[in-house]
Amino acid sequence: MSEVKINLTDFQRTLTGTVHGSTAERLVASLTAEPETIAELLTALQRFEKCDLDDYSYLRQHSEIDEEPWDAGIIVIDLAGRIVASESTYSYFGPSGSVVYHNGHEATDIGIPYRLSEDWLCVDSIEEYKWLCQERREQRASNPPLDARAVLFGRPLLEWMVRAVAERHATLLPVVEQFRENCLKENPNNNTLSDTGCREPYEQISKELVAIHSNWLLTAREDLRGMTPREILFEKQDFIDSDLESRARQWSLQGEGPPCVPVASQAYRFAGFGTHEWVIYYDLVRHLLWAIVQRSDFASGAFMTPPGFENEIARLEELKYQWLEQPQEDYSHRTPAILIDNERRRLPIALTAEEMIIDPDCPACQIMAQDTLEGGPGFWHLDGSHMEDEFAFSWVRTPKEWQEELIRRKEFDEQFEREWAQRKGGVRNDESPDVTAASDSVAEDALIT
Repeated sequence: MSEVKINLTDFQRTLTGTVHGSTAERLVASLTAEPETIAELLTALQRFEKCDLDDYSYLRQHSEIDEEPWDAGIIVIDLAGRIVASESTYSYFGPSGSVVYHNGHEATDIGIPYRLSEDWLCVDSIEEYKWLCQERREQRASNPPLDARAVLFGRPLLEWMVRAVAERHATLLPVVEQFRENCLKENPNNNTLSDTGCREPYEQISKELVAIHSNWLLTAREDLRGMTPREILFEKQDFIDSDLESRARQWSLQGEGPPCVPVASQAYRFAGFGTHEWVIYYDLVRHLLWAIVQRSDFASGAFMTPPGFENEIARLEELKYQWLEQPQEDYSHRTPAILIDNERRRLPIALTAEEMIIDPDCPACQIMAQDTLEGGPGFWHLDGSHMEDEFAFSWVRTPKEWQEELIRRKEFDEQFEREWAQRKGGVRNDESPDVTAASDSVAEDALIT
C-alpha cells in the first residue's frame, strides 16, 4: 500500500487524484516555498522532484475535497487555510521532516530536510480539518500579506530618522562640531576610529545614533499593524534561515543549485526577513543616520525646516539606493541589494575555491579549500557580530529571552572565574560566589533597561 488520495486546494480551486505516498511527502515539503496557489505549489515541487506542471495534469478539478481514501489513505493540502490533514498508513506529517529527492526516473539516496513556517497546521484527521478549515481561511483572507519593506526601507524610515536627529540636534551639535574639527578637515569621509583624536566625539555621536536606531526598531507602528520593526524583522527569520540551510545542503549533495522561489510569487513579494537582510538593514540604517549628522550644514539645522526636510528625505533616498546597489567592502565586495534578493529567492551564497582561501600564500589554506569544495561548495554568511550588545540588536525575540541570556552569560563568566581561580589555587570550592543572587541582579538590571 503506497498510493494515497491527494487533495490540493487554494482560494480558487480544488484538484484531486492519486499519487505515490512519497510524492505526497514531497508536496508537503514544497510548502517551504510558501505557495499560495496550486500552480505555485507544483512549481515548488521542483525543489524535491524533477518534474513540471504537465506531469500532474491528470489531477481533476472538483468543487470540494474528495474524502474517499485510496490505498494507503488520504491527504489534504489546503493552501488557503494553511493546513495539512492526513489519514495515511504511509506517512505522518509534522512541521518538519525529510524527503528523498526524485530525479524524474527514480528516488535517489539524497535526503533533504525541511521545516514549515509557523503558520502551517498539521492535523491527522479529515474531520478535524473540515472543522478548522473555514475559520482559518476566513482569518487569512481578513489578514492579507503586509508589504513591510515599504515601511522599513521606505519614506517612513527616512522621516523617522530625520525627525529623531532633529530632536537631538542641540545635544549632537557640539559633539558633531568637535568631530568635524578633529577628524573631517583632512578626510571628509572619515567616520572610523582610526584617528584616536576622533574617538571620544565619535563614541558620543554613536551613542545618540544607537538610541535612535534602537527606538526605531522597538516602536510599534500602525502601518505595521501594531508590530514593531524588530518584530517584523524577526517574525520569520528562523524559518528563512532554516530553508536556506536546507537549500545549501541540497546544493552540496546534488552538485547544483536548487530552484529558487519565483520573483512573481507572493512568497517573494512579501518574503520574511532572514539573517542576511537583518544584518544589511542594520548597516543601512546606521549608514543613513551618519549621513544626516555629517551634513556640511548640520549646524544650521536646515534639514529641520519644511523645505529642507523634504530635500533631506530625497537626499537620503538617493544615498540609500546608491549604498544598496554598490558593492560593499564589508560584504566581500558583494552588493547588498543582490544579497537581499538572493535571500528572498532562497538562494544560498556559494563560494568559489579562491574565495575560501584566506591566505593565498598558505599551501595549507589552498589544500583545505580544495578538500572542502570536493564535498560540495562552501557558503558565505553574514553574522552581525559588529552590532551593539543590546536587546534591540540581539538575536533573541523577546525581552524575557534577553534577560535569560544575560543571566546565562553571568553564570558562565562566574563559573569560568571560579574554575580559573581554583586552578591557580586562589579560591576553594566552598568560597564560590552566589550565582543565584548575581543572576537576580542581572535580571533586575535588564528589566530596568
